[in-house]
Amino acid sequence: MRARPNVHMELGRVIFSNPEKYTVDIISESGRTLRGVPYLSPYGKPNSEGQGMYMLPEQDSYVMILNLLPTGSDNYFGREVFCFGFFNPTDEKVGFSAGREELSPGDFCLKTVAGNKIIGSTDGVNLIYSTDLCQIQLFPFSGNVQDSAGLDNLIRMFMENFELHTDGGFWTWKVNKKENKTNFSYQFKNKPLNENNPDIVRGNIGGQGLMGDDTYFHTVEYLNTKAQGETEVLRVSQKEKIDGTLERSTFSEDGQLEHHLLLNGDGSKVETQYNGGSPVWVSTREKDGTTKLSIGAGGEFNLEITPDGKVTIYTASDVEITVDGKVQKSVDKDYIESIVGSMMTTIAQSLVQEVTQSVMTKSPQIHLNSGNVLLGESGHKGVVNESGKNVFDRHVHEVSFSLSAPNGPVTGTITLAPPATKMPVSAVVKASD
Repeated sequence: MRARPNVHMELGRVIFSNPEKYTVDIISESGRTLRGVPYLSPYGKPNSEGQGMYMLPEQDSYVMILNLLPTGSDNYFGREVFCFGFFNPTDEKVGFSAGREELSPGDFCLKTVAGNKIIGSTDGVNLIYSTDLCQIQLFPFSGNVQDSAGLDNLIRMFMENFELHTDGGFWTWKVNKKENKTNFSYQFKNKPLNENNPDIVRGNIGGQGLMGDDTYFHTVEYLNTKAQGETEVLRVSQKEKIDGTLERSTFSEDGQLEHHLLLNGDGSKVETQYNGGSPVWVSTREKDGTTKLSIGAGGEFNLEITPDGKVTIYTASDVEITVDGKVQKSVDKDYIESIVGSMMTTIAQSLVQEVTQSVMTKSPQIHLNSGNVLLGESGHKGVVNESGKNVFDRHVHEVSFSLSAPNGPVTGTITLAPPATKMPVSAVVKASD
């Protein structure tokens, strides 16, 4: 049976810490130099996975040394000396705080010489602190159901730069103090990295785009990946400049451009719809508000509307306008300047047109295909033109007669003068000779 060892305790100061062996070299109060001294930790399990609660002491730490003096030849766990614990000397307050945190009974603190610390308090608030701009505060449930002041289960974070990397995407928030830029980049995936065909949304807000292009300060991309992330199919790409310019592109499943929109900061825009890589229609709006529409890869139809109401239509093919219902329309000659080709208008019911000035129609031939042409609201009276008037006003009547007389029959002709009342001429309908 082993005899109980005698124990001798003294103070010492750490002069070296060995991170490989977890030992310290100490100068004891008695002036001895002790090398390779182990030290106690709150918890540790030998010959396992390194689990426990431990730290590596710093130089100039003050320790209490335990000297074990066994009666036999065997050492206590192979050592005669070990560090029993650490202590602080008295400070200017004649106490032992030595710059340590102000804690309440039951609180704990883990703190380094750089000021990094972890504090757990009895009220449940936990602090992970590096600097004022790099810390996390954890607030527990207060139990106040009526008014928790918004602090229930709150995670409050302070940071200057931020990174969050997961299998489903990432967030990065970086501040470039040299160039005075701040970039917030993000990516979200709906499947883990090693699964097929994840959909990805990624973008950037700041002074530099995803590919290092600082032309745009805001970019958004919607992608679909195939073959375990090796192939990316871009669906939508949106880019925005600092001057307000917005560019948005939409792509098909095979990667062809389907739609492109360019909005400028001055209010102008260019919008193009594609089919098979070729433009189907292009819509533009100028800075002054002039709007243009071009349909067809070769611009077969063009429409332009100016802010003052002027409408210009150009078409390289026939135009057919069909209106089902009652239509009222006022058209000025400046509104439609030219129509190339044939134009056919079909009105299911009535058509009423009001023109404030003159109307001129030029054509080699004009055909009115109607069984009844009416002029005016009722249009029940016939119309006499100049030729008809001349025929009526100039015509005379000749009357032949034959009379019996003693000396034989008397024959002759009497001519009557033109009528005194002249034939009226239409003042509404005029025609050329």
